[in-house]
Amino acid sequence: MDPHAWLKDVLERLPEHPINQVAQLLPFNWKPLKPPETPTTLAAPGPG
Repeated sequence: MDPHAWLKDVLERLPEHPINQVAQLLPFNWKPLKPPETPTTLAAPGPG
């Protein structure tokens, strides 16, 4: 688990997250809502 991704996700979800389900946001229970961000691949240089 990426701690930065966890913290960012939890801080974004916290204001809207139901208080009775806050245990879902703990690191050992956490599942991201969106897939992890991956760096864009660089385009291969063209001829020339």
